[in-house]
Amino acid sequence: MMMDPIADLLTRIRNAYLARNEVVTVPYSRLKKDILHILKKNKYITDYELLENEGNKQSLSITLNNVRKTLHIPTFRRISRPGQRIYL
Repeated sequence: MMMDPIADLLTRIRNAYLARNEVVTVPYSRLKKDILHILKKNKYITDYELLENEGNKQSLSITLNNVRKTLHIPTFRRISRPGQRIYL
């Protein structure tokens, strides 16, 4: 069971950049979709799309920036944690 889905999303994106993967898939939630919209607007990712899986499950496919030419890995830092809520 995943305790912190936002941290999981950011970790998957960071690990995909480190592994030089161009596409990463994460489970769908509306909050993750809103976060990905902000990341796309600020050009951290190229695009994302909603995928329909079997069993009525949904997932998000995230297309990263050109990972072969990226010299630096974008660092994401989450301020609010489950034990300490900070809203910005």
